[in-house]
Amino acid sequence: VVTTCHDQRCLGVERASESIRFALCYPSSRYRHLRSWRRWPSPWRRGHTGRVSATTQYQDVGIFGAGAAGLTAAYFSASQGARVCLYEKTNESGKKIQISGGTRCNILPGNVVLEEDFFCDAKPGCVRSIFGQWSLEECRHWLENEIGIEMIVEKETNKVFPVSNSGAEVRDRLLQSCLDTNNVTLQYSHDIESIIWDEVSCMWVCRFSGSNDTVSHSRVIMATGGKSFPNLGTTGTGYAILESLGHTVSSTYPALTPLKGILPASEELSGVSLTSVDLSVKPTLGDAVLDNAQKSTTTTNKKKKKKKKIKALHSKRHGFLFTHRGFSGPSVLDLSHMYTMAASRGQRNLPDFRVAWDLELTSSRLQDALSDPGQFGLTGKSHVTSLLRRSNIPLRLCKALCKESGIPDDRIIAELKKEERIKLLTNVTEYPLQVTGDEGYPKAEVTGGGVPLSELNCTTMESTIMPNLFICGELCDIHGRIGGFNFLFAWNSGRLAGIHAALSLQK
Repeated sequence: VVTTCHDQRCLGVERASESIRFALCYPSSRYRHLRSWRRWPSPWRRGHTGRVSATTQYQDVGIFGAGAAGLTAAYFSASQGARVCLYEKTNESGKKIQISGGTRCNILPGNVVLEEDFFCDAKPGCVRSIFGQWSLEECRHWLENEIGIEMIVEKETNKVFPVSNSGAEVRDRLLQSCLDTNNVTLQYSHDIESIIWDEVSCMWVCRFSGSNDTVSHSRVIMATGGKSFPNLGTTGTGYAILESLGHTVSSTYPALTPLKGILPASEELSGVSLTSVDLSVKPTLGDAVLDNAQKSTTTTNKKKKKKKKIKALHSKRHGFLFTHRGFSGPSVLDLSHMYTMAASRGQRNLPDFRVAWDLELTSSRLQDALSDPGQFGLTGKSHVTSLLRRSNIPLRLCKALCKESGIPDDRIIAELKKEERIKLLTNVTEYPLQVTGDEGYPKAEVTGGGVPLSELNCTTMESTIMPNLFICGELCDIHGRIGGFNFLFAWNSGRLAGIHAALSLQK
């Protein structure tokens, strides 16, 4: 049956009669002549064997990746009336949803400030375009009322969790909502290898790993995810596919990942945690910028330019944890991308991390306390560690900081030398964190880098490089901090891609 394609630019097979479908699934001599037609690849497999079936060959929208963004795209596209086939590389959808937040699934943040909560190289207008069409309240309403997930805000952290504290419930309800539309077909164990735009048929021809079969879709949504948690099957294959189509892929790096480093005084502090630190990082200029700056200093004819001061970034979260190999906790995870981004680009000059171990114990206050210990109910004969313990700094860390400052355990406040006092002030209020590496993608919550938002129409998530191609989720060069922000982007970008892929079929 030959009919006009949805985009009205070409003729193609849209839907075969039931008798022809039966023939394709169960070939016989009666229908053998149909298999020779170029649009029907052969041989077709008998029944459902896990590979692509005839009924999915010409569905309107093909979505690759059944994670948070992919499931959302499938739901909204199908809700607009499009016939959707959702392909998943592994044997299960939404694996990352299930392990998120220690399996509790921090599904949304309590509130959002785009300029502070997301990291992106694109112009601010691009980010606002994505989030400006669907507010946080509307997103939560969708999850609660349409998907059926009852949620609660954790007041201490301002994070939103399902009442069940179960990531599995979130995945199950999303998946069931997709299937309930009756417009979504789900295919597991389908690892997309390539997609090619066929200008004759105006369709995307898609090929899978380990198979010579191809499927065609009028619209394609790429939601294959990044490289974080590779043991779940996320290996970043989507980046290579998009690069082959002409997209730029900014250098990828693990984000929201623990850092490796040398602990204060090289002491064993694993398991020591703090709740009120101020972690800051001063970004460094790229090596090319620095090299140019050095060259410009050798030119005497040019006027000297004032050096641009680089402002330090401060984490909005204040939890900090010492690990066996370095540092973790919300404050570290939020800013770790500054290190991993520079390291992935091979920069010689890496960011400078500084820690104030207690937000209330400022440099001036500590100086006053050392001069007048009575403020803390102590005397000049009290030990230095006793003074530090009156703050929120754990004893083991107090001893390590004193040791690094060259102060013996039995040193009393009144006998502190000038150089010891100076070192102690620095180590307590502006400790230089010695970062030597990171835990990489296996521990990273999300992938940084990816397809620049400048190569997408940020009101629809459609590619500006290729027609009828939509990109969402972790493939995009944007990520949020810890606290449900990356899920928020997945819901928003998946919704835009799904809706507009379906609407474009009607044009």
